[in-house]
Amino acid sequence: MKALPSPNQPKGMWQKVKDGFKALFFPHVYTADSQRDNIERQIVANYDLQQRLQENTQHFQSQVEKNRMQFDAEKLKYQLEVNADLQYSLQANSQRFQAQLEESRQRFELTRLKIQHFMQLEAQAHQSRENQLNREHQSHENQLNREFQAELSIYMKKLDQAMMQEKMAFDLFLFEERKKLDLEMRDATHNFQLKLAVIQGQIVRQTEEYKRTLERYPWGLPPSTILGIYSKYRDRSKPVPPLVIISPPTLEYDRFANAPSFGLPKIEKRLAEDIRTFLDRYYPLDDNLRPAHFIGGIWETKARHSENAVILLFSMFSSIPTLIFECETEENFLNFRVASWDIGQETYKYKSILSEFNCTEFLYEVAKFQARAWRDQKTKLLQKGRSAEELKKLGGDDELNLGSLENEEGLERDGYEGFLNYKITPKAVQELVKHLRVLHCIFIGLALDEYYFMRYNVGLQLPSVVGSLIDDLPDYERLNLLEVVTTYYKKFYEVLKEQDSPFLPEFGLDVVAGLVGTADKPWLEEMLKNSMRAWLKLRKVQPHKKMDLLGTMKPLWAREYDEKYAKQLHQCFVAIGDSHSAEQVDRILEQWRSAKIKEITW
Repeated sequence: MKALPSPNQPKGMWQKVKDGFKALFFPHVYTADSQRDNIERQIVANYDLQQRLQENTQHFQSQVEKNRMQFDAEKLKYQLEVNADLQYSLQANSQRFQAQLEESRQRFELTRLKIQHFMQLEAQAHQSRENQLNREHQSHENQLNREFQAELSIYMKKLDQAMMQEKMAFDLFLFEERKKLDLEMRDATHNFQLKLAVIQGQIVRQTEEYKRTLERYPWGLPPSTILGIYSKYRDRSKPVPPLVIISPPTLEYDRFANAPSFGLPKIEKRLAEDIRTFLDRYYPLDDNLRPAHFIGGIWETKARHSENAVILLFSMFSSIPTLIFECETEENFLNFRVASWDIGQETYKYKSILSEFNCTEFLYEVAKFQARAWRDQKTKLLQKGRSAEELKKLGGDDELNLGSLENEEGLERDGYEGFLNYKITPKAVQELVKHLRVLHCIFIGLALDEYYFMRYNVGLQLPSVVGSLIDDLPDYERLNLLEVVTTYYKKFYEVLKEQDSPFLPEFGLDVVAGLVGTADKPWLEEMLKNSMRAWLKLRKVQPHKKMDLLGTMKPLWAREYDEKYAKQLHQCFVAIGDSHSAEQVDRILEQWRSAKIKEITW
């Protein structure tokens, strides 16, 4: 029997068998026998077929079971292998996955760290930018604050300057008004004192006592004449010139025959002429600024002198500003005194300027000096062939004094300490007159300057004259007189300082400008500083020793009021050689000059 197809055979084979059966029996016609035979055959065949089918089915079932078991074994084996491979693969995959996971984790961690680092960098950059922006904002804010503070400072400075300028203008206005008021008060006081003195003088002159005092009157010019001369000044149209009188050591003519005589030569005329020349040059009577009224030859007797004469004259001429310069001799010594008073002054001033000046010794020293000069000249003439007899006659008094000088020099070599008498020559007398003339002129100038400065606020004249007065004197005399002058101005400055005079700065500059080239530089510098300190003090600035005076003055300058002072200050700095200070003042003056040009242009 042909084996049935295996269940494992493809289904297409069964389809072909079925198709074969259809092709075999179709389209025959069956009979009943044939049909019964066929049915029996068919039943047998079906039975056989059923048996075979059953066998085949069993075989198939066995084979299927076997195949199933084999399939199960193969399947199990395959499953085991697959499981083993799968386990291995899973383990390998797991390891790879773990490795990949670790690698991914590491990459993730690295990425995270990078991202974190980048975020930190970004945060830092952001913080840096924020800080930079904050700094820029703070800097901008600080800049704005600084600009605001600067503008505020400038504004406050301008405000302070404006207020200071207003205050300065007001202070300067008050200062100028004070100066005007001071001058007006002086003028009013002077007028009142003049009128009072005139009235008092008129009353006194009407008394019997006054008539008796005329008997002791030391002047040759009657009081009424002098008073009449000064009556023309009562209208105050001109400054009242001080009356300048000298009482020389000896008089040409003394109305009292028993008046004392001290043996000095008569020098009144020569002394008066020198003083007259000095006053005509620097203080002329017709001057509208600082006139002086000198009357020479008025003193008639030396029997009336010192306080005895001064008191009497003061009682008569208290309505006239008066200066009396008196030389008095006692034996060989000369005293020089000054009496003075102003209109309405309660009492006079009487000061000793020079005491116990040995005139004889002075004249002898001049005689010896001239004898030495003659000896040098005589030696030269003898060398040129002149005879001794001829030169003896030619030498005259100098030849006589030369003999005394050589005799004295010989005695000194032998130990003699005294001195011999010398003949007083006209040249020696002239030197004495020159010395007294310088002494009189200096103190006349000092007194007149003081009078006009205090009374009329007129600048000083004498400082610019002192140098020419003392230039011809011996060194020791020149230095002594210069010290007297500088000491006087120093004391005068202190007096003005105590009075809080508004004219003190100008006074200091006048002194410095006049004494440049004559006084010592340190003294001039100190006086210049005193002037600057006084200038600051008038503007309510209290100066101290270490203060930069010029630097402190700069913000306080006002062209309307200080231009004249600044120009004179600049000249003083130039004169004493302080170029740095002179340049600073010159810059201020240049600014003022530029401002003036702009004003004129406008």
